[in-house]
Amino acid sequence: FDFRDPDHLACARQVVVDSLGRIFVLRTCRESVISVFEYNGEFLREFRFTHPVTENALTIDGIALDEQDRLFVLSVMPAHIYCYTTTGELLSDFAIFADDTLLQNQPGYGTIALVKGKLVIPVPIEGFVARYTTDGQLASGLGSPGDGQGEFSFPIAAAGKSGTAETGTP
Repeated sequence: FDFRDPDHLACARQVVVDSLGRIFVLRTCRESVISVFEYNGEFLREFRFTHPVTENALTIDGIALDEQDRLFVLSVMPAHIYCYTTTGELLSDFAIFADDTLLQNQPGYGTIALVKGKLVIPVPIEGFVARYTTDGQLASGLGSPGDGQGEFSFPIAAAGKSGTAETGTP
């Protein structure tokens, strides 16, 4: 099929797909919008998420879906993860880099991913990648600024492979 929809696909930044095959597209032209499409490309709805207290529009840098179809949304300045149902109901939220003002107020993060149950968040300006549990605990970090072994120049995206590291099975 032809999957074109200029009204709901302009400025696409990231795409994730839920267990039902629905396609979630993060768009970031003038505002952050998530367009949702049926598996065949038919437009279903849009989400324009706001801060739960201030009701200001969220500036979204990345999205990820877990195996329970929970939608994780990375908001910037200050850095925060919001967890929603695929119908847009807020389930939980947590601050990331809460103890580090420099990291908390980054102008942008990279495209996030959910890998083996952990949220993987690139921090381009600082040259590293953070891993968080889905309930907000910092699990680990990887890399440092630079261009040598184990260093990142400007990481902008994360991706992962399904399966378990212990067995190496897909």
